[in-house]
Amino acid sequence: MKAVDRYIYAVTIQLPKNERLDVEHELRAVINEKLESYEDDVDKSEAVEEVLLELGHPHLIAKRFRKEERSFLSGILYDYYRLILYTVLLTITTTMVAIFIIETILYPDQIIVQTLQFASLLFIFVLPFAFAWITIFFAFCQWIKHRRKRRIEKKDAWSLESLAPVPPMKKRPKQWTIITAIVIYVTAIVLLTYGKNYFGVWIFEGNQYVGTLSFMNETFYHSTVFFIILFFILNIIKEISKLIAERWTNVLIGIVTLINSASIAILFYFRDHLWNIRFISSLAEYGVVVRGSTKYKTIVLLWDQITFWLITLTMLGLLMGILTAFTKGSTSSDDL
Repeated sequence: MKAVDRYIYAVTIQLPKNERLDVEHELRAVINEKLESYEDDVDKSEAVEEVLLELGHPHLIAKRFRKEERSFLSGILYDYYRLILYTVLLTITTTMVAIFIIETILYPDQIIVQTLQFASLLFIFVLPFAFAWITIFFAFCQWIKHRRKRRIEKKDAWSLESLAPVPPMKKRPKQWTIITAIVIYVTAIVLLTYGKNYFGVWIFEGNQYVGTLSFMNETFYHSTVFFIILFFILNIIKEISKLIAERWTNVLIGIVTLINSASIAILFYFRDHLWNIRFISSLAEYGVVVRGSTKYKTIVLLWDQITFWLITLTMLGLLMGILTAFTKGSTSSDDL
């Protein structure tokens, strides 16, 4: 009965998760009832094929089971849209509030101006901007799905061979890892923009904050920050695509391969311009560490190793992501 499992999977994957089990039970009962009407001497596989073909294309069956649409997004897309929207907006707000608290501690005499700037930036620009782009992206996904369904409805015939195998759970993208990755990427974008003045070692003279010794190369910051933010945005798109697909399809493999390859190229090209080349010497100038001391040599070693391996391991991780996609998606369909 693998054909039945594949058929039911093709139907239920298009529905919200809280509806899938009920639909599966109902659909399986309908199929079993139809199969019972066949004589015992009829070949089982032929009977299954006739029943499934009689029911119709899984996309059309899913459309019948789908409840009234709650928005311009249909089925599972709406649930994922809300999940991503809440995750991104909450991450942005939490990170910006944390940076705002740091600013008020470092500059307590400017709290009124800082509060007005923070509130206007967050509620007038940042959150509406994030909301708009997330909505546009999911609307685009909905448009793609709508076009595909229209093509399906125009077809007169379909075959069981077009059904994707049911992927084992261990081969499906895990939702918690996707959400974790998105939180990390969004936090990094906020830190590189709103919190860039505090991304480094804080320097104090007595109890007075005098500035931050940035980890980033400020000379090339404005020429590289766009591409670094693009790196994170591309990977957010990749993670959302994995969430929507729920299994490793050929389309998803292509998206992962394209985005990971572009990300590797960005990191490789800008690897020598990311980090502050005067970071260690500046620590000595500010008196944080004595030049030539054991502590100084240890910090130099740690700095060189961390900056090198952070980029190298990230690129290796992206490459492994491509290999993983091909490995886990070797038996999936072209559907997204």
